[in-house]
Amino acid sequence: MRRGTQWRSAQQCAALPPPGGLLSQGERFAELEEEACQLGDALAAGLIEMRLEEQAARAGATATACCPNCRRPARAREPEPRLAPKRRGEVTWQEPTYYCDRCRKSFFPQSNILSLDPDHTVSPGVLKKMVYAGSNSASFEQASRDLAARAELSISAQRIMRATWRLGQARLQARAEAVTRYQQLPLPEQQRSPRDHVPEVACVQVDGGRIQIRERRGEETAKAGFWRETKVACLLRMHSERHASNPCPTLPESFANLARMAE
Repeated sequence: MRRGTQWRSAQQCAALPPPGGLLSQGERFAELEEEACQLGDALAAGLIEMRLEEQAARAGATATACCPNCRRPARAREPEPRLAPKRRGEVTWQEPTYYCDRCRKSFFPQSNILSLDPDHTVSPGVLKKMVYAGSNSASFEQASRDLAARAELSISAQRIMRATWRLGQARLQARAEAVTRYQQLPLPEQQRSPRDHVPEVACVQVDGGRIQIRERRGEETAKAGFWRETKVACLLRMHSERHASNPCPTLPESFANLARMAE
């Protein structure tokens, strides 16, 4: 969308008739709301497209660019059309493309500037919503329905599954790399806490118990009963006194009672 289209969208917004008369059963308000949302989406898409095209013009101003793999000059190709669904609606623009004869692959400098993976077909905001829905819904089909109802995004369950799996794999890899870096540190560095305020003693207390749940209908609840096991943990920040010798040199009697310890 060019500046003229944006101006036309603004004119359309300004040309809306002033609200008059009574709103009957919310129908008139619903129409105004829908029309305002559509105009807002068009204006937002136009602004994003205009900025993207200006950035693409600057990124594609040179006839050559360095390949990110071999760092050798690559030649420019015809820009490729790019489409990315955003939070509401879609944006399209012509993305500058370069081809490396040595690596035999194309690359897109603008994608690096935007921190946008060339393989991604949605905006970062939409991708975040997809992964959140895919991680928190009971199924990917339910995630697709949730996005349609709550975010007005039409995205298939398969696309949500692939995006969720891809991001999950990336996080697993990042965690494995962090563990490897930690294991390669010298022992004093491993024992150093990443936080400035480290407690003298960190105490972890765990226990279990039984709670009674409310009555529910169905045979499963009747068979299992109304009692459930609970697991409780308590984290304490404590202080400890330092002694020149062991303040408790003998084993406490309760710990020496083998019968009690066996229970």
